Amino acid sequence: MLNFFLVLLCIAIWVALYVLYFREHIRTWIENRFGKDTPPKADEPPAPIKYPKSPQ
Repeated sequence: MLNFFLVLLCIAIWVALYVLYFREHIRTWIENRFGKDTPPKADEPPAPIKYPKSPQ
């Protein structure tokens, strides 16, 4: 049981050190990945969608 606890403690410490060292890179990646995108600016309004008539 002690070995299992020490392995988990070691993994937690390594993850914490990794996050602390690369926190700026991780933050920019998260902001880029999950941030809100702005819609592209268009000079003219989009054309309306014209659906073909279906045979009845």
